[in-house]
Amino acid sequence: MTQILKCVSCQYQTKSFTATGSPLWNLSQNPESQLVFWNQNLSHYVNELDFRIDSISNIQSGKKLLATTQARLTQTRSQLIEHKKKFTSYMSWLGPVSVDLILDDLGEIQGLEFDRYMPNVFNDWAWLNESPGFYLENQFKGLKTLLEPLRASLLKSQKILVLGSGAGRAAMELVLEYAPNSQAFLLEYNPFLLKISRDLIAENQSLSFVDFPLYPLGTHNVARPTTLKNPRGPQSNFSFVWGQSENLPFSQHEFDVVITNWFLDIDSRGPAGLMNQVAKALKPGGIWVNSGSLAFAANPYEMQWSSEEIAELLEIDFEEIKHENFEIPYLVGPGRYQKRYETVFEFVAKRRATIQNIKGAHRPILDPSYRPKVNSNISHAKFKYEVVGFVLAQVDGQNTVADIAKAVTQKYGVELIESQKTVERFLKKFGL
Repeated sequence: MTQILKCVSCQYQTKSFTATGSPLWNLSQNPESQLVFWNQNLSHYVNELDFRIDSISNIQSGKKLLATTQARLTQTRSQLIEHKKKFTSYMSWLGPVSVDLILDDLGEIQGLEFDRYMPNVFNDWAWLNESPGFYLENQFKGLKTLLEPLRASLLKSQKILVLGSGAGRAAMELVLEYAPNSQAFLLEYNPFLLKISRDLIAENQSLSFVDFPLYPLGTHNVARPTTLKNPRGPQSNFSFVWGQSENLPFSQHEFDVVITNWFLDIDSRGPAGLMNQVAKALKPGGIWVNSGSLAFAANPYEMQWSSEEIAELLEIDFEEIKHENFEIPYLVGPGRYQKRYETVFEFVAKRRATIQNIKGAHRPILDPSYRPKVNSNISHAKFKYEVVGFVLAQVDGQNTVADIAKAVTQKYGVELIESQKTVERFLKKFGL
């Protein structure tokens, strides 16, 4: 049965979007647009799977191959077909898959947002299932040394917020270990990861998907049907929220603990903006628990944050800060040559009684009167879409790729070789 949730501050109402089981709350700023956006992502992903399947068929029919190669490709193709069927069925609540994408895939629509996180799902719910406590020991052995002195305080926690909760395993393990009597709210932007969390944590379902190792250990490992299970059984103290950390659908000072896991370096506002958000979400004296990488290399130089800079930023609104670097296994799964270890930056910090960085007030989840702010991405986005439109306008059945590239060079003053690469990339994306 559909459930309704009303914001006590602005009276905005929203509803759950699954008919059975524990609800998944769509608390994004525009729930209907969010559904359309991710339906398009799903459609893009299914189209990409079809492209892979067709490509293998064309290779098998058009080239003379080794018998072992034929067998490997046959296995890969059959498992891709199976994966497509399972994934489409699992995500069918987003709506029917379309072959005609409403939105373009040059940044906004990225079906690979599903594909890229499959190893994380397998890592959380299959590869680290040797025993109920194995995940915590494998992934958070270092963090546990920081949390142990706070155990008594954490046990008193009533409400916990997990930002960017991913597939949910880290959130579940940390909550059950340190605050088992609390109510935990898992907020995640990717609906596939959120549904995985709900189905495994709250519903205790057994799910099956296909693992395609990047570097398979032999032909028999090119595709590995894998079962996902929750070794701890169903949990009733978790709520699952589909939304964005930039616009938290919660009151200020509502949580005793905020957890961020592999999130500090991917939040769009950067560490300073995220710290402001966490400080607003926490009660005075509340605790922020963080673990993950500091992968800021693609940022401008002044925003390539080091651990020392993160610690200095924390001191603005937090105290009793403890931080360390720890090495952990990273996505180490069976049947592959690749084995990785990552150094993660982990900290615990207590929110000060009064904080300097509070700004902004509660805004309705959906507020038509809100005026979007101009930012540095606007000019880049305008140029990108102008170029896309210009290239597609040249496609008339008469112009060659060389003709279109020359037109791009004349209009935008870029080198001809770069224009040709751009045109070829765009045409490929649109299947032209």
